[in-house]
Amino acid sequence: MKQSKLSRLPKFVRSIFLPRKSSIESGITPVNRFAVMDSESVGRVDDVLPPMNDLSALFAQLKSPEADTARDAAIELGRTGDRTALEPLLEVLNNAHGFFHPLVRAAAARSLGQIKDCRATDALIAATADGTAEISEEAAIALGAIGEERAVDPLMNIVANKTGYYLQPVRRAAIVSLGDFRSAKVASLLLAVSVNESEDPIVRQAAKDVGAHR
Repeated sequence: MKQSKLSRLPKFVRSIFLPRKSSIESGITPVNRFAVMDSESVGRVDDVLPPMNDLSALFAQLKSPEADTARDAAIELGRTGDRTALEPLLEVLNNAHGFFHPLVRAAAARSLGQIKDCRATDALIAATADGTAEISEEAAIALGAIGEERAVDPLMNIVANKTGYYLQPVRRAAIVSLGDFRSAKVASLLLAVSVNESEDPIVRQAAKDVGAHR
């Protein structure tokens, strides 16, 4: 009788692929964790094992001197949604020692919005005043995603822009984020901006669009 490929494997390897007897007797259908292996890959079990969900490599890459590597790590941490990434991302955003590139800090701000931990709110509010517009813009967007009420007044100040400090993309981001908050003062501000003919056209249109969907 011809042996199957699995039967020719060593016993310890076959035990990984075959369900335990107790699983069959209990009527539980075992999970098929592995794809069928061809003749070249039989015996190379470690090549098909699923990767561990370990963020330590990404944390290390955050501190890479290569801005692209660090930025990509910050983006990936946001995609995981894992709150253990909060403190490393805050370290990047706060940039106490001036080490991190603005691109990396902007990515960190965006990822903090994806993680949606309210503990990031104060740092993001501070980041809206950053001298790099991309960081300010991402911080404003993240504040809307997190949705903490204490972000409303800082976002409104960005839109009002009484000092002329904030650039158009940052103000537009603040308007979009304010659309996530339901309050009379937000509605009043958006209306005032939307009908102000001396206002920047893109900012004015953003206020109209957000106001129409409230």
